[in-house]
Amino acid sequence: MLFPTYRNENGDAAAIDAFFREEAEKGRTKLDALVEALKPALESGERITLDVRGHASPLAKNDYNQNLSLRRIESLRNHLRSVDNGKFQAFMDSSATNGGVLRLRVLPFGEERSATGVSDDLKDLKRSVYSADAARERRIEVERFHIEETAIPLGSTMHYSMGTVRQGVPQDFEIPVTNTGNTPLTIIRGRSSCDCVQVQQVPDAIPPGGTGIIGLHYSGRTRPGPLERLIQLEIEGSTTPFELTVQGDVIE
Repeated sequence: MLFPTYRNENGDAAAIDAFFREEAEKGRTKLDALVEALKPALESGERITLDVRGHASPLAKNDYNQNLSLRRIESLRNHLRSVDNGKFQAFMDSSATNGGVLRLRVLPFGEERSATGVSDDLKDLKRSVYSADAARERRIEVERFHIEETAIPLGSTMHYSMGTVRQGVPQDFEIPVTNTGNTPLTIIRGRSSCDCVQVQQVPDAIPPGGTGIIGLHYSGRTRPGPLERLIQLEIEGSTTPFELTVQGDVIE
């Protein structure tokens, strides 16, 4: 829709033509390939999380760029919800009958990591808005994807990995747990060794062989480097708590 404006305002129509032809179209091809790869995995019941990072050119203030990054990531979420007549809708709402789940884990930032030399001059819109260099910075990237392991058997000691998380960027995690015992099991609450990782939600009573979800919140308030926290799960009818060790790698 804005292609003619970019060509008119850029000053170098050939450069902007090449950007849209060689880079923007290539990005769309990669997106289509991602969708095709997700289909069989989700249809087989996999639980998948995409780590998505937003980028922005340095023209505006940083908080505004952060919001722009979030809006671009939301565009990807909307695309995935609508693709193939809503094929992924149930997976994204965690309502698919086969248990498959598709989530986006947001890793936004504004101009901090934009390429050196990209203009932020409001008086020079040819370079700061309509140049191929500036346009290249306004993008999102799927950095990695995670396929959840099978549900963790509830027991005296358990381990869960959050993978790579970002300092200062809160994230929520859902931990599937299975009652392998012969009687219903109720988790009353979780007590953490640090406020940077807290239990937000515990499942209702889990019947024998059943599965529930423990909701975990990472606040982002921790230092970069390896992270390991102990959470004690208070179990109804037991004087000894279950211990859940949560691990991760915190980056700046």
